[in-house]
Amino acid sequence: MQIEIPNLLLTRREAAERLRMSTRTLAKLIDSGEGPNPVRVSPGKVMFKPADLSAWVDSRVDHGAGGMR
Repeated sequence: MQIEIPNLLLTRREAAERLRMSTRTLAKLIDSGEGPNPVRVSPGKVMFKPADLSAWVDSRVDHGAGGMR
């Protein structure tokens, strides 16, 4: 069975859209080490696993207060 990698990974734009932020904000978060973990597919090209985006959002939610940290 062959897996199609592009279907498993999101582009920076797609990830930003899912997170409802600009690509610039996403890039700043990644550069500061505070964003979701990117997958570096080549120099200058990063993509994202949907599960990593979900995990990052979950890590940012303050479940006690029901809001973001």
